[in-house]
Amino acid sequence: MSPQLMAQISGPILLQKLIGKIDFVETVNTDHTQSIEKLKAVIKNYLSKGPTFERTVHIKDDDSVISLYQRQLNNNLYEYMLVIIDSSDVTAVNLIGTLTPQELGQYTYL
Repeated sequence: MSPQLMAQISGPILLQKLIGKIDFVETVNTDHTQSIEKLKAVIKNYLSKGPTFERTVHIKDDDSVISLYQRQLNNNLYEYMLVIIDSSDVTAVNLIGTLTPQELGQYTYL
């Protein structure tokens, strides 16, 4: 990932305020050439299942694509999926909790 892209996505995250609002975190990563396409297909399939995810952030760089998806599961529960696709690896971070999109915007700086 280029330094310019890292500068765009890095910034302070106030973790103390976020931790109590996150119930589930799962991270999946592969840099194995044969597994990259399989993981991309699994992510695409997961994102297509209802309720529908909305892509809220999409950043393209020379060799990287970063996307943040969100959906509301019920009145007080939200799910977020951060997907980073690089030329040599794929990473997905899935978060579920009571953290609202508005709170996420307040607690992070892009």
